[in-house]
Amino acid sequence: MGWLPCIGKNQQGSAVVLVATLIGFFIGMCALVVDLGILYLNRVELVNAIDAAALAGAQDLPDNMEAAKAAVARYALANGQANVSPSVSSDGRELVVNAVATREVPLFFARIFGLQTANVSATATVHMYAVSGIKNLCIVPWGIHWGNNITYGTLLTLKHGAYGTTGGTEVAYGPLSLGGTGASIYKNNIMYGYAATIKIGDTIPADSTANISGPTSEGVQYRINQDPSATFSTVSSNSARIVIVPVIDSAFKVQGFAAVFLEGVAGQGINNIVTGRFMQMVIPGDTDGTDSSAADYGVYTAKLVK
Repeated sequence: MGWLPCIGKNQQGSAVVLVATLIGFFIGMCALVVDLGILYLNRVELVNAIDAAALAGAQDLPDNMEAAKAAVARYALANGQANVSPSVSSDGRELVVNAVATREVPLFFARIFGLQTANVSATATVHMYAVSGIKNLCIVPWGIHWGNNITYGTLLTLKHGAYGTTGGTEVAYGPLSLGGTGASIYKNNIMYGYAATIKIGDTIPADSTANISGPTSEGVQYRINQDPSATFSTVSSNSARIVIVPVIDSAFKVQGFAAVFLEGVAGQGINNIVTGRFMQMVIPGDTDGTDSSAADYGVYTAKLVK
């Protein structure tokens, strides 16, 4: 029976080894959990920063790809991310902004195993589509026909004379009934924009009661006075002189949307005209997410797809 104490001593030694092994295992798990958490949080920050930067860069499109890439880098840096590679591409139908970023993250518990740092990366891709619907964004009550000879930046007559007259222009269809008829509603829609949603396929009735020169001139002049020094070349995207007009067919069905820089208003009665220049810009708006979602009249929405 004297051999029993020897067995007890051997078991005690095995327990010490087991405890030491478990301690090492738990330290390793701590290293894994804590450092993976740090890596996860850093990647979330990186993804948010690069997504915001890519969306910001899209605001300079479609006419300035270099400015868009510079904006991506600038916004990423403002969000604490210096190592970013922006690019802009086009397939002739849609524009794509890509941004790839990496970040070196210092580790803590993992240093026990010789790992000092690890890299996390993120990619953001923004596609631009022609808008298929607009809500609460300065839609003014003029129907526009998109002629074959229209070019961005060319001075055109957006509204000419009395209802139903075109004055030789290809674009002016006359005032539309947005939320009701009459001079007061017509004037408010020019000054502040129509607040409800309009989508491609909607039919907007004409408003033959609203087309008088007083409300037209007052409404347009109100917008011009908000940004009197702006020009087509220098105007900022949030200027009151930029308005959205529905592009309609002869049955007053909406085909799409165009952006216009208001140049001026002049004349009285049947000689009252509004002039402006079509422009390209990115705005908040609806799209069904396909490259054929809407006809391209120069108004786009940017969608984060990755």
